[in-house]
Amino acid sequence: MNTYGHWVIGLAVSYTALLILAGRIARRKAETSTGGYFVGGRQFSPLLVALCITGLFSGSTFIAVLELSYLKGVSAAWYGVAETLQVLLIALFLVAPFRERALVTISGLIGDRYGRGARAVAGAITAFAFPMWSVATALAFASAVHVSTGIPMIWSLVLTACLLLAYLQGGGMWSIGLTQSINCCVFLVMMAIGLYVVFTGPSLSQFAAANPQYFAADSVGMTQIVAWFGTFIVNVPLAQAAFQMAVSCRSSAEARKGLFWACLFGIPFVVVATLIGLTAAAAVPGGSRGLIAIPQYLETVLPAPLVGVFFLGIWACA
Repeated sequence: MNTYGHWVIGLAVSYTALLILAGRIARRKAETSTGGYFVGGRQFSPLLVALCITGLFSGSTFIAVLELSYLKGVSAAWYGVAETLQVLLIALFLVAPFRERALVTISGLIGDRYGRGARAVAGAITAFAFPMWSVATALAFASAVHVSTGIPMIWSLVLTACLLLAYLQGGGMWSIGLTQSINCCVFLVMMAIGLYVVFTGPSLSQFAAANPQYFAADSVGMTQIVAWFGTFIVNVPLAQAAFQMAVSCRSSAEARKGLFWACLFGIPFVVVATLIGLTAAAAVPGGSRGLIAIPQYLETVLPAPLVGVFFLGIWACA
């Protein structure tokens, strides 16, 4: 393991310990309020809802766009547009009914209408689907661990999963609110480092002249773009975590405002991820996996501490 590996692993472990501590402090607040564990006592502000949604969706979007922009170019940004549409639809059509009926879970809504059996099936679907989504985002950090330490990819993923498991031991909406707020601060530092890499890297105008296909709006393929929009639209009534964060707000109007803010907060994630992916494609062309090529490139242009902090942001996204 080289110096880069020490920084990536060391910061991730230390940061996870910090999040666990913050989660335990927040959990005490949840225990002293009615409904504190599941919906934060319904005392979230619009800003806190926005930060929670940003951490939930924009972090994963950053990872997806980072990978796809390296491989396909600017059309990867359509993924972020589709994800933003999902949040808008939740804000416009579903937050108010959920908040007014004091619902907490999708499975609870289904159970109220169709009975306990349907509730159990709906809960099982959420229980199996969410971990698969989490593993997909964790692959990004595992790729950085693999590149910086030389640990085989499978064991890098196991290490990442262990850190996730340790973090998830804490619970409750106040815990999520606090830790996601901390994550958003790390996101800002990560994107600042990313922009530095973009502005000091290869000329994107020259890259565009030599590789115009990277700047076509449909280079990823119209079928793929339609699939993204279809997936996120179908996922609107299934976005359990988003509903739970939104109904933790004081009112449906404030919850809707928080979701609208989250849409705005998500724009820089899409833009910066696209620019970093394009910069890496210009500097390290021909790679088959962006999440491998980008760490390799960053290690050639940044000192180990900054690489560690950048991938701490990726860890926060996961």
